[in-house]
Amino acid sequence: MSIFNLFSRNDPWKTGDFPTVWDSTRPSILDHLLALKEQGRNPNTVPLPDTPPADEKGQFRPAAGLIDNISGPDKAGAEQIARQILEIQTATRKADFAALYNSLKDQTVVRIVDDVLRRIVEANPDATKIAKLALWLVTKAPDREPIKMGLAILGLMSSDRFNSLFIAFGRHEEFAKFSGVALDRTLAEDDSLKVLWDLARSLHGWGRIDIVKRIAPRGDATFRHWLVREGFQNSIMDEYLAATAAVDGQLAEQLAAPDAGSDTALLDGATRIIRALCNPHDPGGSRPPVADFYDIPDGATAARRWLALIAAEPPTMDRAKTAALLIQEAEMLHEDFVWSKEDAAAIRDMARAYIKQDATQDLIAEAFASDDYHDAASAYAIVKDAGLDGWQLIFDWTSRDSTPVYPSFWYSLMQTDDADRARQAAELAERRLPLAEIASGPDLILGFESISEKWKSHQDLGQIVAHRPTLASRRTARNAAARPADRPAGD
Repeated sequence: MSIFNLFSRNDPWKTGDFPTVWDSTRPSILDHLLALKEQGRNPNTVPLPDTPPADEKGQFRPAAGLIDNISGPDKAGAEQIARQILEIQTATRKADFAALYNSLKDQTVVRIVDDVLRRIVEANPDATKIAKLALWLVTKAPDREPIKMGLAILGLMSSDRFNSLFIAFGRHEEFAKFSGVALDRTLAEDDSLKVLWDLARSLHGWGRIDIVKRIAPRGDATFRHWLVREGFQNSIMDEYLAATAAVDGQLAEQLAAPDAGSDTALLDGATRIIRALCNPHDPGGSRPPVADFYDIPDGATAARRWLALIAAEPPTMDRAKTAALLIQEAEMLHEDFVWSKEDAAAIRDMARAYIKQDATQDLIAEAFASDDYHDAASAYAIVKDAGLDGWQLIFDWTSRDSTPVYPSFWYSLMQTDDADRARQAAELAERRLPLAEIASGPDLILGFESISEKWKSHQDLGQIVAHRPTLASRRTARNAAARPADRPAGD
């Protein structure tokens, strides 16, 4: 064997045998995903192999894909990673590959990917080598961030030979954003819509949100039909896709169809979409973090058509809750809002009529007669517009030993200017909360587990303690407003 052959055997660019720069006992994420597919299991129900083990201290574990949807750009990180990728083309040492891998592993790739790809394209490197490097990351890596960079680089190749990999990763919420971009770049437009829509239907979290937003503007009538009935729904928040469904799904137009009144799926989908679009604004018009009625040119038309259609049907609590939110939306109308005063008044009146009808009042009574918290909470959302005393209804419900206690109800009970009612609520808390159990002493708990049943009673007490001063501060403010200007505060 010549010395030249010996060097060739150690050159991963020629052999395709890149070094293992991680613990060799760790499985690749691709193998993990393929094994789950073989078993017929949903990959999103099983933690990825690089997921840290959970502890008992309320450790925050973000939903798959969350970090990639809240992270901003990192120019300095992009410059470093791009330089390492370009320089690795001449490397053969394991240490060089380990340095690149570890840099990627410690990155949030979504923050740098666009800048890195731009720098790679501008440098015009050896495309074969860059593809080999990306394929190594995608097929062998046991960590998610290097895989994301690999998917992004392979998406530059304008070839469909990697599409099976894109689809395999695209069925997981953590990788759907990167796979969606890659598939969009490598498939013809019609094929892209079909493949990405299929992926979206298999996802329910951030992956669905990412992909639906990507394909919705070019969806056909069949896609729009799915979007407003089912496609906008996700496990994160309806708010993230509500505007997409209303605009790209042509909600107002679908509600004008001759059979819209008998299309229960359409009416229920519209109920959730409209509810998600009803986001609060302050009087100065500051915007919520997601799209809302400000972004829907025909939003008032959709709301009026929906209210007209549901008025002809027996009322439901879900629709009544949405009607109550429309009343709030109409009443906070200001100069920046897209609804006309006429639309706002019509929507408010139609929504109030829906809530005040006898059949809706019967639903409220049934809900508070039930021991189910969710029924009672739904009813409480509309009691004000129904003209009922919400505080008394909640107090009576919480006073029953058969009902569970929930933090949100304690919050509502403490939202009062009436000292006697505040005292009644405090006495009720003493009777119903396990105060001795709550007094467990301090602990190093972040609080993300506080929403679990284990910590719910602590949260109950927290709502009472946190909002108990509200009563005194309200009385002080009211008394100050009533006091003559020349009267001392101590008198």
